[in-house]
Amino acid sequence: VSHREARENEARMEHQSSVAAARGEVDTPGAQEEQQIPTTLPFQTPVRQLYETSIVQITVAGLIFGNFIVEAADKQVIAEEGSRGWQVFYGFEIFFASVFGVELMWNMYG
Repeated sequence: VSHREARENEARMEHQSSVAAARGEVDTPGAQEEQQIPTTLPFQTPVRQLYETSIVQITVAGLIFGNFIVEAADKQVIAEEGSRGWQVFYGFEIFFASVFGVELMWNMYG
């Protein structure tokens, strides 16, 4: 076998090996390491399953609707800053912002 034929055979073997590796037919050294990387965070699956239950989704929808009603009432009342009415609406604002912040983190983690 000439030197040229040997190089051609070597190139052909490398090409066949890379094609087989791309198809997943050959066990490449890095493939096993990639398979060991977890695809989910700890408790992510049960957190997601709980978030997707009907009771949680209905509760979140109810909170959104409640926030809409409270904000509509706030815009109708137009309480003066520092008054009792203003304090009540401010309390609702803090409550809904906190609940929706927790809900967002829960949804993102799940």
